[in-house]
This record gives sequence, C-alpha cells and structure tokens, in this order.
Amino acid sequence: MIDAIKELLANKWVFALFTLIIFYAIAKLIHILLAKYALAWAMKTKTTADDLIIQKTNNFVSVLIFLFGVRIALTRLDLGAGLYDLAVKITYTGITFFARMIVIVIFMVLIAEWGKRFAARTMSEVDKEVLPLLQKIANVLLWAISILMILSIWGVDIGPFLASLGIAGLAIGLAVKDTLANIFGGISLILDRNIKVGHVVKVNESSPDEEIGKIIDIGLRSTKILTRNHETKIVPNGVLALATFTNYSLPDNKLRIRFQFGVEYGSDVNRVKRIILDEIKKMKGILKDPEPYIRFSEMADFSLNFKVHFWVRDYDLKSASKDEALTRIYNALRKHKIGIPFPTRTLYIKKN
Repeated sequence: MIDAIKELLANKWVFALFTLIIFYAIAKLIHILLAKYALAWAMKTKTTADDLIIQKTNNFVSVLIFLFGVRIALTRLDLGAGLYDLAVKITYTGITFFARMIVIVIFMVLIAEWGKRFAARTMSEVDKEVLPLLQKIANVLLWAISILMILSIWGVDIGPFLASLGIAGLAIGLAVKDTLANIFGGISLILDRNIKVGHVVKVNESSPDEEIGKIIDIGLRSTKILTRNHETKIVPNGVLALATFTNYSLPDNKLRIRFQFGVEYGSDVNRVKRIILDEIKKMKGILKDPEPYIRFSEMADFSLNFKVHFWVRDYDLKSASKDEALTRIYNALRKHKIGIPFPTRTLYIKKN
C-alpha cells in the first residue's frame, strides 16, 4: 500500500494535485480554527482590536496559505521555462497582494484602536481628525511598497521609479510645508498631552489677561481657544507647537491667587496679618489645602506692603475670588481703623 502511494506520488502531476489538496485542507482548517476558537478567545479580551483583526484577515490568511501550496506544486511540474516563470510570477504577485491586505488591515485596526483610547484620555478629536490621515498615509505607503515589489517580481527596474518618487515627494513637501507643519504640530501637541479640550491656556506670555482662554477644539490644522471676552482665537498648530505657553490646567486645575495691599506706617504688622487672614478664611470658594497665608513683603516709600496667597479649585473662580478678597480686605481695614495710605511726598524747603 505504501509502495503504491509512493509510486503514485512519483508522478509530478499527481504530486502537484496532492500538494494543492493538502494546502487547501490546511487553509480551510486554519479558517475554521480562526473563525471559531481564536475569535471566541479574542472576544473575551478587553480590546476589540484582536476580534477585528481575526475577522478581517481570516479569508486573506486562507488564500495566502493556498498560494504557498501553489508555489510548492509548481516546483514539481515541468511546464517549460517560459510558462513556469510566468506561473511563478503570478503566484508571487498574489502572495504579495494578499500579504499586503493582511498588513494593512492590522495597521488600520491598531491605529483606530489606539486613536479611540488616546482620544478618550485626552478628550481630543484625534480619532476624527488625525486617524483618517494616519490611515490614508499607511494605506498609500503600503500600496506603493506592494506595487514596487510586484514590479520587481515582473523584472521591471524600479530604480527610476524610486528616483521619481523622491523628486515628487520633495516637490509636494515644499508646496505644502506650512500645511504639513500645522498637521504634524497638531499631532505632536496631542501625543505630548500638553493640552486637551477644556484646558485654560495663555499662548502669548506678553499678552494681557484677556488673551487667556479655554481650548474648545483641537483640529487637524489649528486649535480654537475661547477667550474671556467670548472671542474665538484660532492658532495654527505649527505655531502652537513651537510656542511657549502657560497651561493653567496642568498639573491640575488648582490655581494660586496672590496680590499685594498696603497699610500706613505705624500699623501693628501682626494684627494686620491676623485680621486679614481671618477674612480670607471666611471665603467659601477657596481651598483649605494648601492653606491661605499672608506675608509682610516690603517697607515701601509710603506703606507697609503685604502679599496675600490663597488657592481656588480652577481658573474660572480667579476673578470673582480676587474681587471678594479685595472687598473683604478693604472693609476689614476700615472697620479696624487701619489706615490705607496713598502716595505722598514730603518737601523740605531750605531757607537761605
């Protein structure tokens, strides 16, 4: 029986057919195992990426396995140099194409899964703005690589193509360099997690406080900031990525408020501290940790100056809290008969 099988397989056509049947059976078996068992296991994991990869690549994997069987079968067939070379080229073209399909599916799924998680953490529009761009770039690059590989399989010299692609890429890059700077600036801002929607920032350090605003959108080319005057300031991402800006929401929303006031010379310093600190602690909007404090900061030309320090939970409370604190300080100083000086000059006239 074994000898008969060996004799049968010695026939090149029978061996080729047997090879195709074996690889077809393996491909079907792999397809069933992936569809039933591997997919069932993947569905138990926390991520959906493995589910999608198995579902979308299962058919491609089966075809790829069968094509490898075709390539092995061709080695035993005496088709003549020309026909054999053509069959091998067609087989390798198919292998390259379906391998590319598997790789692009994996890339697309992983990029999408990463983008959704990152967007959820940063509250940005990365999944709507950046992901389509990254997916298109990956798709074009993989198609270009696949086409070049297929051309190489068919004996085409790809050197001139590579040179042309380099020149074309340089020309396109120079033409859209500002747009690309904004796009990649936005990607770097999102990846660095320096800002996200809802953060309060001041982009230009020399600008007045009216330029401070809340980020309402991080787009592909620009970032929109709603200022305190209820104006939308649009900043190109390329500019923002290179700028030095203040983010009042990092490391958290907590904000320290400090300002200076003065009392007249002759006032009891410790009494002033105690009275004003009691007033500050009565405010409802401030944080107890860190505790508010007052420092005797300076003996100026016409006043004893003090600095008040206290904390609020976020930037939106800054103006109202400072207004309340100044009002309380002024009323407390008047109530306790502590003078508030104004600028004065004393002139001494020397008589001859």
